[in-house]
Amino acid sequence: PLQDPLVDITTAKTLEDPWSIMLVASEQAQLMANLAKLINASKTIEIGMYTGYNTLNMALVVPESGQVVACEIDDEYVNIAEPFFKEVLWSGKVVDPAPDDLTSQALDKLNKKLHTDQRIDLSMLTVGNGLTLAIKRYR
Repeated sequence: PLQDPLVDITTAKTLEDPWSIMLVASEQAQLMANLAKLINASKTIEIGMYTGYNTLNMALVVPESGQVVACEIDDEYVNIAEPFFKEVLWSGKVVDPAPDDLTSQALDKLNKKLHTDQRIDLSMLTVGNGLTLAIKRYR
């Protein structure tokens, strides 16, 4: 599928990074963007944005009045992603986390918390490295 040129630039910059294996699969990013469009999402949140590739995809599909929140603990990656955001104007490890893998443990804990949250509908998909979808219930 055709991508925004800014997304292509973000991808190229990310592939220069030694940890580029963390880049979200393009199929996963496209699925997320399509789902956001399908439900007319006006707010998104991404936990662990790396260089911002998927976050940027989300920012391109929410309305101008929308809100995109991205959480990243590594300042290096925030600094890589920031110029792209300004331009826009605005593996199974988690299922069975190793005792020494704090990131996977944190994701496992988050998924378990989401699973018991009665305010959302939850889906876990095996797309890319795994994808958790939480949709607010409107009751």
